[in-house]
Amino acid sequence: MGMEDSVEHHVPMWTKVGFIGAGNMAQAVATSLIRTGLCIPAQIIASAPSERFKLHWPEPMDFALNDNHRIIKEAEYVFLAMKPQYLDSAIQGLVNDKVTLNSSRCIISMLVGVDLETLKKKLSVLVPNPNDAPTIIRVMPNTAMKYGKGITGMCHDVHLDKESEHLNMAIKIMEQGGIVEIIPESMMNSFGAIAGSGCAYLFLVMDAMADGAVKQGIPRDMALRIGAQLLKGSGQLVHKDLLRMDHAAQAHPAVIKDQICSPGGSTIAGIHALEKAGVRCAFIDAIEAAKKRSDEIGQAAKNK
Repeated sequence: MGMEDSVEHHVPMWTKVGFIGAGNMAQAVATSLIRTGLCIPAQIIASAPSERFKLHWPEPMDFALNDNHRIIKEAEYVFLAMKPQYLDSAIQGLVNDKVTLNSSRCIISMLVGVDLETLKKKLSVLVPNPNDAPTIIRVMPNTAMKYGKGITGMCHDVHLDKESEHLNMAIKIMEQGGIVEIIPESMMNSFGAIAGSGCAYLFLVMDAMADGAVKQGIPRDMALRIGAQLLKGSGQLVHKDLLRMDHAAQAHPAVIKDQICSPGGSTIAGIHALEKAGVRCAFIDAIEAAKKRSDEIGQAAKNK
């Protein structure tokens, strides 16, 4: 599913999108909603425990200092955007404020590793009637959503009606930041290890390439511009054809890499140096390590 340049169906004016937690990912999602016109600033509200988050929160969206109660009260679509370790204290605060949830609310969790079963169990203390429970959806986006170039993994309860208004609006909300992939929950932590964490890996690559260019006499600012354009252009080479399945084989990165490597040329010499240094294995290990850590975070949440 992809984002369109213009949005035909806006979030209804009486509906708000709220964020419990106002860090980088919450900011990226909120910014994408304003940028595409799906929401107006008055429809977006966020809560965080410190004023420092407000400094980076897109203006003129609403910001509630340490007031999660207000988010639940005012927003139909509520993003859980805090760190996973703060989930229990956030829920306890809502219990203390006598906040309740029902089917009028859609809870969209961005919590790394915390599965739907755990979320449902923890949120149950806020649900007086199990037959009137909120919709719960898990998403794993990345910060490129801010500019409409992100990708989000999404999963939901297998019993949730595919025609559900909450599900389809959640998809539309996330599509404002880029592509949405509906996946089985069993794939969520693996998806996050590449899509959620992958931007950081590529920034490391760009920084390292800039160091190499500086060593060869290129000014740092120029080296970084080259690196940024390389990542953007290389992604485009693969991306457009991958979206058209009849060209998927031609768009495989290994095929494009081979096309660039001339026999006896400088590029294949560089590829050899990278392979000798174990770059391919390092990326495989990085994704495996990130997935393992997400599993550990999820298990810790279950055990609390």
